[in-house]
Amino acid sequence: MNLAEWFKSQKNSNEVRKEIAEFIGRSEAAVMAYAYGYRRTPSDIALKISQFTNDEVSNEDLKEQYQIFNDRDGAFALSSLKGRRVGKPILSVCINASHDEKVNFLTAVANEIALEGGQL
Repeated sequence: MNLAEWFKSQKNSNEVRKEIAEFIGRSEAAVMAYAYGYRRTPSDIALKISQFTNDEVSNEDLKEQYQIFNDRDGAFALSSLKGRRVGKPILSVCINASHDEKVNFLTAVANEIALEGGQL
């Protein structure tokens, strides 16, 4: 089972995320990165997650989620910067998007940064 789905199946998923973070000795953000495949899960951490979930989430499930996330097509996004922190994307476009979608993205970027004359 996917770790993110396992969290959703729990009655109080927020508390369970905190508990699993304490159990594996990592931050809650790291746990969510493992759940969605943003980070590769080290084998020792995967074993602890498997123990915590009573083998409902296996090492193979975590590897598969990482692979699924990394096999997605790339994209470009416009996000605000707050110091060194990146905010949520304001605009985004997939690499495989149509020509019109890419032009709309660039036009929206030009509008966001107030580019005069629409010089694209």
